[in-house]
Amino acid sequence: MNATKGIRAIINDAKARGLRVEEEQTRCLISTGKTNRSVGIVIYENGTACRSDVSLELCLVIRTQREIRSILGL
Repeated sequence: MNATKGIRAIINDAKARGLRVEEEQTRCLISTGKTNRSVGIVIYENGTACRSDVSLELCLVIRTQREIRSILGL
Protein backbone atom coordinates (compact mmCIF):
# COMPACT_ATOMS: atom_id res chain seq x y z
CA MET A 1 0.00 0.00 0.00
CA ASN A 2 1.25 3.44 -0.89
CA ALA A 3 0.94 5.43 2.38
CA THR A 4 2.11 8.79 3.74
CA LYS A 5 4.80 8.99 6.40
CA GLY A 6 2.22 9.52 9.15
CA ILE A 7 0.11 6.53 8.15
CA ARG A 8 3.25 4.41 7.73
CA ALA A 9 4.28 5.42 11.28
CA ILE A 10 0.89 4.26 12.61
CA ILE A 11 1.30 0.92 10.80
CA ASN A 12 4.81 0.47 12.22
CA ASP A 13 3.63 1.39 15.75
CA ALA A 14 0.80 -1.14 15.47
CA LYS A 15 3.24 -3.86 14.40
CA ALA A 16 5.58 -2.96 17.28
CA ARG A 17 2.71 -3.32 19.78
CA GLY A 18 1.84 -6.74 18.40
CA LEU A 19 -1.44 -5.79 16.73
CA ARG A 20 -2.56 -7.78 13.70
CA VAL A 21 -1.64 -5.87 10.53
CA GLU A 22 -2.71 -7.08 7.09
CA GLU A 23 -1.46 -4.93 4.23
CA GLU A 24 -3.14 -5.29 0.86
CA GLN A 25 -2.62 -3.47 -2.41
CA THR A 26 -5.07 -0.62 -1.73
CA ARG A 27 -5.74 -0.83 2.02
CA CYS A 28 -4.39 -1.92 5.36
CA LEU A 29 -6.36 -3.68 8.11
CA ILE A 30 -5.17 -3.20 11.69
CA SER A 31 -6.98 -5.06 14.46
CA THR A 32 -6.52 -5.53 18.18
CA GLY A 33 -7.07 -9.28 18.21
CA LYS A 34 -6.61 -12.44 16.22
CA THR A 35 -10.20 -12.71 14.95
CA ASN A 36 -12.17 -10.61 12.47
CA ARG A 37 -14.62 -9.72 15.26
CA SER A 38 -12.03 -7.73 17.21
CA VAL A 39 -11.97 -3.94 17.04
CA GLY A 40 -9.88 -2.59 14.23
CA ILE A 41 -9.70 -0.12 11.41
CA VAL A 42 -9.22 -0.21 7.67
CA ILE A 43 -6.92 2.47 6.27
CA TYR A 44 -7.23 3.25 2.57
CA GLU A 45 -4.56 4.67 0.23
CA ASN A 46 -6.07 8.16 0.27
CA GLY A 47 -5.54 8.33 4.04
CA THR A 48 -9.14 7.85 5.16
CA ALA A 49 -10.05 5.07 7.52
CA CYS A 50 -13.12 3.42 9.00
CA ARG A 51 -13.77 0.95 11.77
CA SER A 52 -13.69 -2.65 10.61
CA ASP A 53 -16.23 -3.96 13.12
CA VAL A 54 -19.27 -2.19 11.63
CA SER A 55 -21.01 -2.22 8.26
CA LEU A 56 -19.72 0.30 5.72
CA GLU A 57 -23.23 1.75 5.37
CA LEU A 58 -23.26 2.63 9.08
CA CYS A 59 -19.66 3.59 9.79
CA LEU A 60 -18.28 7.07 10.06
CA VAL A 61 -15.10 7.89 8.21
CA ILE A 62 -12.06 8.48 10.41
CA ARG A 63 -10.23 11.44 8.97
CA THR A 64 -7.30 12.18 11.26
CA GLN A 65 -4.28 10.21 12.37
CA ARG A 66 -5.11 11.19 15.97
CA GLU A 67 -8.48 9.41 15.66
CA ILE A 68 -6.77 6.32 14.24
CA ARG A 69 -4.29 6.23 17.15
CA SER A 70 -7.04 6.66 19.76
CA ILE A 71 -9.13 3.79 18.38
CA LEU A 72 -6.13 1.45 18.32
CA GLY A 73 -4.80 2.65 21.67
CA LEU A 74 -1.45 3.77 20.23
